[in-house]
Parts: sequence; structure tokens; C-alpha cells
Amino acid sequence: AWAQYACGAYGPCYESVRQLQERHEEFQLELAQIEARCLAFMGRNVEARNLYLKIIRKNDSNVDAYIELGSVAWELGDLRTVEDAGSRVVALAPDRYEGYLLRGVYEQETGNHAEARHYFNEAVKRGADAALPHLMLGRALETQGDLASARTSYRAALDAEPENLDAALLLQELEGRLQLTVVEPSTR
Repeated sequence: AWAQYACGAYGPCYESVRQLQERHEEFQLELAQIEARCLAFMGRNVEARNLYLKIIRKNDSNVDAYIELGSVAWELGDLRTVEDAGSRVVALAPDRYEGYLLRGVYEQETGNHAEARHYFNEAVKRGADAALPHLMLGRALETQGDLASARTSYRAALDAEPENLDAALLLQELEGRLQLTVVEPSTR
């Protein structure tokens, strides 16, 4: 199952994990989390969310399960679960960026742009070596019209992960827009 998961064979991995779960009388949390990840990778997000909720009921201190639940809930547009997962990660692991990122997503999606920016800044403080916090902060800044700061965030994302295509594309698009706004007046 681990080998199948590692090589991205999520369907076969899911089937292997299901067979292993059936052999145990008790619910196996580690196997369930692999199963939930496979479901998410296969686009079966509702099933993945339900399984993550079951995992969390069995172990409410599983930070990774909360992070993964928040990501799946974000994909589903389940903002209440995104907020709950983010808050729980912040409480359990305040040094990790993911909880602040999820809280920022919730605030951004509900129109609380100042709060979103605050949480994304907190995520960047804790995850400066990851591109995602910088990207999310950059998107929030861009949405709020602070294009110069958004550019700085996108560049920081590329510094953190030079091969990140999303960061490169967002920076390129933003710089293209910035060039369009600096058009010299015509002389008639």
C-alpha cells in the first residue's frame, strides 16, 4: 500500500488499504489516513472529508488530519469546516503555517480581507520556506489592489521554491498587468 501510494497509484492503494482495514477488528487510524488521502487524490472529496472527520473523532490531536481535512473542505467550498480545521491546527500546532493559511482562506472567502491578510502574514512568518503562504498572501494583496506588495510575495514564493510554476505564472501575469498600467500618454 505504501509503495502504491508513493508512486501515485491511488486507486490500487485505496483498494489495498481497504483490504487491510477489513483484516483488523479495530479502526486503524494510519490506514484510514492513507485511505482518505487516496480518496482526495482520486477526486472523491466528500468521501475523503467524511473519513477525515471519523479519523479526528478517534484522535482529535491529529494535526495532519486537520490540515488535510481543511484542504479537502476548501476544495468542496465547505468554509465552516475550513475555519474549524484551521482553528484547531492553530491551537494544536501554533508554529506550523497551515492553520493560519486555512484561517486566511476562510476569511478571504467570507470577504474579511483585512483578517485574511493578517492570517496569511502569520502563515508566511511560520512557513517562509514554503511557496504556498507567499502565494496566498500575494493573491490577497493583489485582490486588495496592493500590486507592488503582491509582486514581492510572488517573488518570495519563487525564492522559496524556484521550480514552483504557480508562483512563476502569477508573477509573470502581475508584471504584465503592471506594464500595461504604465502606458505613456499619446501625443496628438
